[in-house]
Amino acid sequence: MLHGGALLPFGGIKGGSLAFMVKVLAAALGGDRFGFQDESASIKGALTSNAGQFPLLIDPRRIGGVEFLDRIELLLASLADSAAERDGIEITPALHAYLTSEAVT
Repeated sequence: MLHGGALLPFGGIKGGSLAFMVKVLAAALGGDRFGFQDESASIKGALTSNAGQFPLLIDPRRIGGVEFLDRIELLLASLADSAAERDGIEITPALHAYLTSEAVT
């Protein structure tokens, strides 16, 4: 999170595209404000951003059946065996310093 309250997109172009898709579903489709239009941070004592929400409910049994659950188990096993899970993800000291300076605690 940046000091101004904005969230940084993650995952490069895919992460930015995912963030855009969520914004379209939650704000544009629902008729609510976009993040840049929300002024609740300027209201003393505001507890919510008053932003839109878009619940997406999927029943995998209707579209994927047992194969879906088997595939998810395979995916989770693969992630558990990955080097990032075992060894962590290395970042340079400069990147760590930047991320730490931009983080809001």
